Amino acid sequence: MQQYKRQTLEENNRAIDIIADYWLNSEPVFFENLRGSVVLLLFFNYASAEWIELYKYVREWERRYKDKGLFILGVHVPKFPFETKIENVESEIKHLKITFPVAIDNDWRNLKRYASLIAKNFTFDVPCIFLVNRDGLISYSYFGVGRLWEIEFYIQSLLIKAGYYGDFPLPIGSRYEIDEFAFYKVTPEILTCYSGGALGNAEGFAPESVLKYEDPKIYVNGKFYLDGEWYNGKYYFKHNPISQSFGTVILPYAGVNVGVVAESLNGENLKVIVIQDEEFLNEYNCGDDVKFEDGESFIVVDRPRFYNVVKNPDFGEHILKLIVDSPNFAIYKFSISAHRFKRELITEF
Repeated sequence: MQQYKRQTLEENNRAIDIIADYWLNSEPVFFENLRGSVVLLLFFNYASAEWIELYKYVREWERRYKDKGLFILGVHVPKFPFETKIENVESEIKHLKITFPVAIDNDWRNLKRYASLIAKNFTFDVPCIFLVNRDGLISYSYFGVGRLWEIEFYIQSLLIKAGYYGDFPLPIGSRYEIDEFAFYKVTPEILTCYSGGALGNAEGFAPESVLKYEDPKIYVNGKFYLDGEWYNGKYYFKHNPISQSFGTVILPYAGVNVGVVAESLNGENLKVIVIQDEEFLNEYNCGDDVKFEDGESFIVVDRPRFYNVVKNPDFGEHILKLIVDSPNFAIYKFSISAHRFKRELITEF
């Protein structure tokens, strides 16, 4: 899970209109027409753990403050090739029941323009948020997903300045969120592709070709390992069985939660067996996308997206294995975090 960066800006940078060839849920939106409202400008890519967590907050902010003067404007920027396809973004938008406008920014040009307002050579990533005041001036920027309750304080402050005088609820998470990132060494995110450089097998990479891998059975955190025959892609590893039907992706990690970005390349539902520490998952450590049948734990990869696989009750070191038999399974990334949430949870998706 990425660190967060925030910056309170002098209110002298005017919000720049979003330029996009395609919009979801709306015709193009212009800031001139939003004067008087507080605008939460949100840049995100849908296939990420950070976005799934952030949207829980965004959805609640919309519920709390939409009728008080808050307008949410989304901009989708892709990190994976499948995220450049409008139909995939639209499917996820419908799945999450998002109704606010979302602009498609496949070349990141809008985010780059906004990042340039903060500082030259500023390192930026998604998700990120810009808050725009009632006069169309940028007041605040935020990159990441830590301490999200802080954004809500700024939303409330800007709504007051815009003329709202009612009562506000306590910001989400201000008393309940526990982030163990600062106390433990969490395994960073791992890109599962030849351009990511995190493969731990002695066989190494074979760019744009198929290689047979053998489970070394000795692992190092920060690496991933393969068993079976796999195609080495620029953005993913794809199971490519020739002489061996099953393939395994192995992740030794330190953390609490694990998710994976994966795709079924032919669009069919793929069953992926999930094992942690040589045992199937259970109700106490399974992620939101895990299913159970005949004592097995598994996920069904039905569309290109982020899948929540593991939610351990506590921080620890584990070995996670994903076992597949389909030639159409592609894996892009592992995301590991140490976030635990002990708060009054918002209604699930």
